[in-house]
Parts: sequence; structure tokens; C-alpha cells
Amino acid sequence: MRDIELFKINQAICLNKYGSGRYILMDRDIGAGLWGYASFFNHDCLPNTNHFGIGDFYFGYCIREIDKGEELTTKYVSSRRSYKERQQIILENWRFNCNCQLCKYQLKKNDTIYENYMEMMNKHSNEIPIKNAKLFEEYLEENKKKYSCYEMANAYLRLEEYYNVKKDFNAVKKFSELVTKYANGKNFLFQLENLYMQMLTVSASGSNEFLTIYKNIIKYLEKYTPLNNEEIQYLFRNQFCNH
Repeated sequence: MRDIELFKINQAICLNKYGSGRYILMDRDIGAGLWGYASFFNHDCLPNTNHFGIGDFYFGYCIREIDKGEELTTKYVSSRRSYKERQQIILENWRFNCNCQLCKYQLKKNDTIYENYMEMMNKHSNEIPIKNAKLFEEYLEENKKKYSCYEMANAYLRLEEYYNVKKDFNAVKKFSELVTKYANGKNFLFQLENLYMQMLTVSASGSNEFLTIYKNIIKYLEKYTPLNNEEIQYLFRNQFCNH
């Protein structure tokens, strides 16, 4: 009986815990915590809230405009993954099939070509031949009318990250501009990830655009998070001492 009880406790913790630490703003948590009210948040692949934890405190905040009466949601798995990957991870870990608007839309389309490309791009970038990345780029250009703005922005963000690893900064800038073009501007984390990638690129290339991008990131953080200026500076110091 004791083993069964311990198993249930372990499952409850694993299924309800949240990543903790300031790095969560950049998709990098440094610990985990369990908070009662927060554990009631349901999953959505394109949620309207995000969070970070400092010590014993959980801070939740909106990442887009939320309509009156709309349920607050969070994400259990990164929305950058393909539909197939998200469904598999959610089913294996949380034992349900996601039926959010994004999943219903992608299920209806049943687009295996786009899915296969996205799964490829989620592998470590050094393992992907440049010719494969270029084929994906060509496919997107030829079929852009088939896809939503979210899908196009997400795909171009994967290509932006790929060329950042390859140190092809002209390509990074090109895809960064395409991400900005297709992103709807409402999802804070989506925009922040793109700006953060730009900052890494200009830091490595010696460009003088660093300050402009930095100010844009600060604007997003001040608008959508409860971080004060001191905490924002702490976030940046810790982010860039690792790059």
C-alpha cells in the first residue's frame, strides 16, 4: 500500500509542477515547484498566460489580450513542436488528447509534409544538412497560402534558429524579418523569442543594432511581466553570461 501511495504522490507532483526561475521567460527553467491554484490551469497549445517562479513565489501574467469570461490557460508542452509531437507528449505524460483550437485546426488539415519538416527542424541543428533546410524554405515559399500566420511564423523561427547555429547571420536576419511579418503581435513569448534570437545574432556579428533590440525586449518585459527594472537587468546578465 505504501508503494502505491508514494506512486500517486509522485504522479501528482510530476503532472502539476511548474518550472521555476527567471530563465523561464526564455524557455529555460532552473528548478520546479508545486502551487495549488496554478495546478488548476488547463492546457492550451497557444495559451493566454505564462509564468515564472522566484523562490516559493509563482508569478502568472498574460501574454496577449484576454477577453472577459475567457478561461485562463497555460501550456504543458512547447507550441513550437509539431501537432504529432505535441499530442504524443501530452498523451504520454498527462493522459489526454489536446483539443484546443490550434490542434483542431491542424488535425483537420492533416498536413504530414509540414509536420515532417517541423519535426526535422526540432532536431539538433548540426544534424540537419543545409540542403534540407533550403528545401523547407522553398516549400514554405511555394505553399505559404496554405498556412496560417502562426504556422508560417513558427516555421521561419525554426529556420532562424537553425542558421544562427550555422553562424549565417544574413540568413538569420532574413528569417527574423519573416517571423516579424507573420507573427500576429499578440503573443508576447513568440515575439520575445524572435527578439532574443536577433540579440544573440547581432552580439556574435558585432552589429550596432544591439541597443535597439534590447530596448524592444525591455518594452515587452515591462508591459507583460511583473518584473521590475532590477530583475530585468538580472535576467539579461544571466542570459548573456552563458553565450
